[in-house]
Amino acid sequence: MLTTVTDHIVFENVEPALLFDLYTNAEKHQQFSGAPASITANTGDAFHAYGGYCFGTNLHIEPNKLIIQSWKAQGWNEDIDPSLVLLRLVKDNNDTHVFLTHAHIPSDKADTMLKGWEEWYWNPMKNYLAMHRN
Repeated sequence: MLTTVTDHIVFENVEPALLFDLYTNAEKHQQFSGAPASITANTGDAFHAYGGYCFGTNLHIEPNKLIIQSWKAQGWNEDIDPSLVLLRLVKDNNDTHVFLTHAHIPSDKADTMLKGWEEWYWNPMKNYLAMHRN
């Protein structure tokens, strides 16, 4: 059985372009995550993050606004098609709202995936940004 998880996180006093760059620039992705990553902001490019734990393809990119990826994690059954990640970045005054939709996830992985986004993305990004503010 497959399911979808959603999340909404607010990054205060952060421009969408900065979050977009953190996620899609391999060097910056490695800096905030502390793990090897290969990722670009180009539609059609393959990516991997966290040393290959998660991997897939950039299906559609709208700079500073939208990232859509096919996405799979190590340990998922090989018979399962990749999941779909949609990250929408919305500017709201000085803040950026990130709306996550992660669809086509094995039901038994849903809670782990949602916690994983917080533990491996939102929190490290916030920590990185706090340390690298002017």
